Amino acid sequence: MPINHRKNDMLWVFAALLLLGFSVTSFFSYFTAKAAHRETIKLSTLPLTSDNIYSEIQRDILPTVVISSLMAQDTFVRDWALSGEQDPALITRYLNSIQEKYQTETAFFISDRSLRYYHSTTVLRYVDPEKADDDWYFRAKDMAEDFEINVDSDFLTAQKRNFFVNHKMFDYQDSFLGIIGVGLATDTISNLIENYQQKFNRQVFFVSSNGEVVMHGKNFAGATILNQRPGYREQAAVILNQATTDFSYQINGEQMMVTTRYIPELDWYLLVEERAASQPILTRSLWINLAFSLLISMVVLWLTRITLSRYQGRLEKLANTDSLTQLDNRFAFEHKIIGAVSEAQNKQQALCLILVDLDHFKTINDQYGHLNGDAVLKQFAAILKARMPSECVTCRWGGEEFILLMPDTDLLAAEEFVHHLMSIVRGHAFQLKNAEIKLTFSCGLSKLKVGEQVEDLLKRTDKALYQAKEKGRDRLVVL
Repeated sequence: MPINHRKNDMLWVFAALLLLGFSVTSFFSYFTAKAAHRETIKLSTLPLTSDNIYSEIQRDILPTVVISSLMAQDTFVRDWALSGEQDPALITRYLNSIQEKYQTETAFFISDRSLRYYHSTTVLRYVDPEKADDDWYFRAKDMAEDFEINVDSDFLTAQKRNFFVNHKMFDYQDSFLGIIGVGLATDTISNLIENYQQKFNRQVFFVSSNGEVVMHGKNFAGATILNQRPGYREQAAVILNQATTDFSYQINGEQMMVTTRYIPELDWYLLVEERAASQPILTRSLWINLAFSLLISMVVLWLTRITLSRYQGRLEKLANTDSLTQLDNRFAFEHKIIGAVSEAQNKQQALCLILVDLDHFKTINDQYGHLNGDAVLKQFAAILKARMPSECVTCRWGGEEFILLMPDTDLLAAEEFVHHLMSIVRGHAFQLKNAEIKLTFSCGLSKLKVGEQVEDLLKRTDKALYQAKEKGRDRLVVL
């Protein structure tokens, strides 16, 4: 059953249980029920709406970060840029394939050498440091992080705003090549706002870090500056300086309840607002019986917690697992390596990182087809899972590349493991639909240095892999 249907069923169960509790009680006063209603909205209803919207945003935006990161590591784009950008049709075709494969709104690459803006359809134009519309590129070029997410107009459709992931790209000597990335239509978030406003009768809108309302539903009215809206003047500074907050205010004789949360991926604040008496089913809490209310609330909360836990678990699995090989994906690995490196540095333990690239994998795809290529990746992943120690982390890094993290493992032990794995893979017959093939891989290995950062360790390991492939493949290079 689809997740949305399961969620709707749970809401009906919640409503039915509350109705049952309300119908068997008669001695609660109006003010007690009203207070209980406000607490329910404050502590459960509004935060739950906020959590669901935030989960949807992460589901739609975080994959674009992974896509842009993979693009930034793509050897084709690097080699094409380093060769002098001689055939723009090649990069246009590449960007178009990214856009079609991942269903993004756009894909782009801006060369720092030529300042050309390559789009998935054509070479749009040149970026100009004198033009205000191009300030984002020169800001992104100088940013400390590898990527940023911003909201801006698409050059082809000026009226349409997109979420852009701008990712730095470097050559093999870590020299800056340009900015590459993809765009996601803001219509996705706009539709999400409308869906929640219609379904739950709540006002949902987003505010930028400077207090401007940047996205809202069709029925939004009033000032678009936060500190100019009634009820928000006194709270604007608090909202823009805290990750989460909740408050209430009076307007036209009605009490409005608000919860806010900071969305770091967008540098925006999500605000969810509801009238304190907007849910008829909760108004009947005037007659709720204390004993039955306590019992029913516990049951509902228990059931809701189970449902949300399962739902969250599925989301986390989708976000952290490579769908083809069932190994960790790049997003999950990046979180794990940060913790592992920190622990190794604090405890002064050894830690090794291994980057694996299947040799001549493109030939397998070309000769036997991509389905057989996928079968090879699955079989190779199964070998890794069977051979890797349980405390180690195995990840599909992208395409035919895999990355292995071996905590509390010295360099000699890691080298022995890699050579053993190479021997197993060389002797393994990979089964295809109508054939079987032999396979080798190239490998880069690095041991964490004292005080070394994650990014430096990854770059060093990637450099070792590059040297292994340059020296003829089917070998290990240690840096």
